[in-house]
Amino acid sequence: MASNLQGRIKDYILVNRLRPGDLLPNEPSLMAALGVGRHPLREAIKGLQAIGIVTIRPGTGTFVADLSFDALEAGVGFMLSRAVAEHDFQRIGKTLQVREAIEIGLTQRVFDAVTTEQLDRLDEVLAQMTARADAGEKLGDIDFAFHLALYDTLGNPLVTELISVFFRTMEMAKEWEGYRPPDPHARVGWHRDLVQALRNGNPAAYTAAMGGHFASIDDEFPITELPQ
Repeated sequence: MASNLQGRIKDYILVNRLRPGDLLPNEPSLMAALGVGRHPLREAIKGLQAIGIVTIRPGTGTFVADLSFDALEAGVGFMLSRAVAEHDFQRIGKTLQVREAIEIGLTQRVFDAVTTEQLDRLDEVLAQMTARADAGEKLGDIDFAFHLALYDTLGNPLVTELISVFFRTMEMAKEWEGYRPPDPHARVGWHRDLVQALRNGNPAAYTAAMGGHFASIDDEFPITELPQ
């Protein structure tokens, strides 16, 4: 019943062309429009808030939210935390497969959109990554910065937000005591291969480099075979 009412509220938002930041009608008006009581309406609104459809501002009202992947990140993060706790490494591998499919699938779009200035920016990030590797420091945040810079070329914030979800949640999985961090200089090399393929205009080399990058990430966890 609650999910059905949530669907009706979402339909109300769409039919009335409410945009992010728009105020929904007050409770009595929504109750009348939807033909429901106060309690089920409040429960449905709370459910929509939990998945990022609306935001509730006490004393002000309920607003259409700016859509994000926060709910997805929370769900994937919990799934990976449970996978680590249960030593379910195949689930971690399957999550990596999804991210790999997304990033390799974006290859041609990246090639079509990248500019010389953006390649220079990637080189700057690579230089920082190399300095970190030479100093024996962790590369997680600078690796993240590299991929954000890579997909900024597309001008699509949903892409970078989705990639961010996978990065942040995989960092949780790396907290497992059996995690095997890669050689930092090898990690730099994988990213350098991506930039070199972009500069050379070679999508096949780029795809191969990205595949090698993900194969190396698989090696960081004790995953043997994933079911086909």
